[in-house]
Amino acid sequence: MAFSAEYASNHPTRDEIQGIVAPTVLEFGSPDCPHCQEAGPKVKAAFQDFPGIGHVKLEDHEDKMLGRAFNVDKWPTLIFIQEGREVSRLVRPDNEDQIRDRMEDIDANPAQSAQIGGS
Repeated sequence: MAFSAEYASNHPTRDEIQGIVAPTVLEFGSPDCPHCQEAGPKVKAAFQDFPGIGHVKLEDHEDKMLGRAFNVDKWPTLIFIQEGREVSRLVRPDNEDQIRDRMEDIDANPAQSAQIGGS
């Protein structure tokens, strides 16, 4: 599981998220959201140095229960998951370094990431 360019409209359940063992970033947003469009290249660039971190890009709406379960109220919201639980989150990240810092916190193999250009 690596960077996902497209939004998924079919969301996993909260139980399925809790069952994810690998470090993963949940990205809640919308393809029509200007903040999401601005953040997109930053998120993609950050993932280049973290091949071991999964990415689940979720199209969010008021009626989507997973976004509500994570108390998402602004887009984009990045939720950093480790062993099925939230470790941290970023709402409307300003820059790529903010994303990388959070990814370093959940990276299961930091030595490998450092070898390929990670911070």
